[in-house]
Amino acid sequence: MDDLQGKLSFRLASRSDVVLVRGWLVRPHIQPYFHGQGLQNTYDDLDKWVNGEPSVFKHWVALLDDEPFAYMMTSVMEKTDDPKDPYNEWIEEGKDVSSLDVLIGKEQLLGQGLGTRMIREFLITSLAHVDDVFIDPSAGNKRAIRVYEKVGFETLTTFIPPWDPGLHVLMRLSMETLTRSSDSL
Repeated sequence: MDDLQGKLSFRLASRSDVVLVRGWLVRPHIQPYFHGQGLQNTYDDLDKWVNGEPSVFKHWVALLDDEPFAYMMTSVMEKTDDPKDPYNEWIEEGKDVSSLDVLIGKEQLLGQGLGTRMIREFLITSLAHVDDVFIDPSAGNKRAIRVYEKVGFETLTTFIPPWDPGLHVLMRLSMETLTRSSDSL
């Protein structure tokens, strides 16, 4: 894993990934951002996913040279009837929209530029069918926010989600913008 220019690949999480992902979710560099009800929701939905039950999210594992190192969740997003839903203002009718949550489980790979590359490649290979992608990092997670900005996400607003009492940043990426910028690389 010394070569961060290695081959990235992505696959849907399976039952055999649960122990690995649960181990990543309790690591010190992850705990400030996945905790409380949000962490419990992730555990519950992951368990449903790997057991073939209906789940809110699709669960993914990212691999570098065939070795798992990161975890991602995506879900289809639509406008809701909830006037307090911070996404409603930003979801355009007729567009296919997805959410994205990301974590790099292996601490030794943090700060190596891999996050930006991983997210770009994941979006282009796995979410090419959507129009917009939303992500909502904790406002205190400056490292993640910077990575998302490098990918092309733009800050829309801040909000406090029901699963976490802390402030979060709502960010959106137009996939058209991402594919145009990737074509010019």
